[in-house]
Amino acid sequence: MTPADRTETGSAGRAGSSAAEARTSTRTRSGSTPIAVWVVYVLGIVAATVLAASLLFVVVAYATTGSGGFGLDVSVPALVVWLGIVIAAGGTWVWRRFGAAR
Repeated sequence: MTPADRTETGSAGRAGSSAAEARTSTRTRSGSTPIAVWVVYVLGIVAATVLAASLLFVVVAYATTGSGGFGLDVSVPALVVWLGIVIAAGGTWVWRRFGAAR
């Protein structure tokens, strides 16, 4: 084996190892959580916070007025949207945690 053969073998060995590293990093990327799932999770957390804060304000208003002498106006479309986002985030979490075959 000549020094030139060793250099070619060595560079081929390095190229092979970098290809193996590329395959490994591809597998790692494909096994991670997609950005769309994180977006759904964040929107779900924001929606749950909005709903919890709204409920807290209603409870505090009711408690401070005593006999319920305050008006309560619920926007049904807003309630449906916020609940839909929370359900989508929860469903995504359940599906990824328990239902997705890996």
